[in-house]
Amino acid sequence: MHRLLLLFGWCLLLQSSLFAQSNYWQQEVHYTIDVNLNDKDHTLDGMLKLQYINHSPDTLHFIWFHIWPNAYKNDRTAFSDQLLENGRKDFYFSDKEQRGYIN
Repeated sequence: MHRLLLLFGWCLLLQSSLFAQSNYWQQEVHYTIDVNLNDKDHTLDGMLKLQYINHSPDTLHFIWFHIWPNAYKNDRTAFSDQLLENGRKDFYFSDKEQRGYIN
């Protein structure tokens, strides 16, 4: 009888904790990417259209976007500094044509 009461208590506790959790939500993002390759100049020209749908219960006042390719723009970026700190000098001394970035 004692085990039955203990089992019932655990089930009741588990059930109440499940109802206390907030609803699960997932963000929704739709991308449309249009890119042209210029193999003569070794460049890409493109446009990105992004639709972000916030399903969270919170209002988003802004969204951060990290433009990672701009780390390759020149030898005065945090990326370049990090490579130098790690003993990598190839990027720092590379030609401008060997680097990429978004303009």
